[in-house]
Amino acid sequence: MFQKLPRVERQRTTAQYKWHWDKKNIVDIVSGQLRKDIMAEICSNLLNKGMFLSLNKEFTEAILLKLDKEYFNAGDIIIHQNAEPDSMFFIDCGRVLVRNEAFQEELCDGDYFGEISFLFGGRQSATVSALTTCSLFTLSLREFQEIEEEFPHVVNELRVAVQQHQNDLESNDTATE
Repeated sequence: MFQKLPRVERQRTTAQYKWHWDKKNIVDIVSGQLRKDIMAEICSNLLNKGMFLSLNKEFTEAILLKLDKEYFNAGDIIIHQNAEPDSMFFIDCGRVLVRNEAFQEELCDGDYFGEISFLFGGRQSATVSALTTCSLFTLSLREFQEIEEEFPHVVNELRVAVQQHQNDLESNDTATE
């Protein structure tokens, strides 16, 4: 069955499999502190930019330990506008386009998306597509809810920061019209 897939799909499947194999056989069997250190190194693009710069260290470590990885090819739709949120995405490497009727924005290494409907509920506010081959870390809504139970005050701070960022984007959009 695998050989019948187009070459691009076989490469994507192999990359996904390798991540799961490495994570299960390396990250999941080492001590807690070593696991945190490994994930911090693997996710260094995320930790040096954007949201993680201002977050509580323990909260950040909890997120890193719950991350999974997905791969997308140029042209793939990662999020459909109006879909139910199930994951938040962090770009390890690659470029994506976030767009809806009101705006479009290109994001790259270290950026994140899917956070608005993820944090506030409701449907996805934009479609996100891969502009290049992308390696993305994902945090499932279920995993995030577990983290939220442990760090409710940090999640509230995150919601305030994301709302402020959203307000800033909207005010910039109206200023350019």
